[in-house]
Amino acid sequence: MGRRALQIQAVALVAVFSLAVGGAFAASHPPYGPGPQAHYTVQRQAAAGHCHYRFTASHQPLPDPHCTPGALNPRVTEATIASTICRSGYTSSIRPPESITEPEKRASARSYAYSGSLGVAEYDHLVPLEVGGDPNDRRNLWVEPPSPGHLPSQGVNNPKDSVENQARSLVCSHEVTLAAMQNAIAANWTTAIAVVTHSQGGGATQGGGPLSCSARVSDATPPQYSTVVVFISTKADASVTTTAHYKTKDTTKATTSNAAGAASVLYSISRATKGYTVDVTVAVSSGGSRASCQTQFTPE
Repeated sequence: MGRRALQIQAVALVAVFSLAVGGAFAASHPPYGPGPQAHYTVQRQAAAGHCHYRFTASHQPLPDPHCTPGALNPRVTEATIASTICRSGYTSSIRPPESITEPEKRASARSYAYSGSLGVAEYDHLVPLEVGGDPNDRRNLWVEPPSPGHLPSQGVNNPKDSVENQARSLVCSHEVTLAAMQNAIAANWTTAIAVVTHSQGGGATQGGGPLSCSARVSDATPPQYSTVVVFISTKADASVTTTAHYKTKDTTKATTSNAAGAASVLYSISRATKGYTVDVTVAVSSGGSRASCQTQFTPE
């Protein structure tokens, strides 16, 4: 091979490597959008049927990462959280009006080929405004269909909302960084809390080796007919079994942790005994090692 051919091949390899690195970065860190505007305009959405939902093992909906990778508010940084997302009323002050979001929601539903009732689907900010998501960049908005077990009478009521409130609390209390939370939610909102708190062992117990286990819930005092997500942090690809000890029965569910050691399990609150604390025991196992932990919630 001649010198000229070698130079061309080297340039091509560098270009491919640069695209690969850039693509990996884009997948893990959402781009910045235009930020809050004094006057919002209706944003054009992707072509009808162009976007496709994904679903977790527990059938929770996730957006198409090509259509909805997330987008960030450039005014929200680690240095400005005290004057932005951690200030009461900030998200309300930057939220686009319904005259903007309603036509966008209908168009987004066509993009995702969503055929259900829009009355129970949320036009959702993937990276929530509460942790610095862009208010009206189409890359950060999608029609989120109802979660499993959702009843039409509940209207728009998704467990992701509880995750968003917990995410803001963790960022504003400086327990996790803003960037870590934004990246985790953009990647998978159902495992975001477990992912960012993976190195924190609060409440964890261990047994049978180095395997660890920690668990927390999305809402410690859920209302009737709502949903509680149990977030588990353990070793990658571990078998996870959770048992919710209700007053009259036990409900057991099983799943497997992801590559980051995070797992989530959904429990629907349907006519649970008000004021009765439901203990959730978690058992994890991997390669012959076992560990357990627990969390709890008390229906209102």
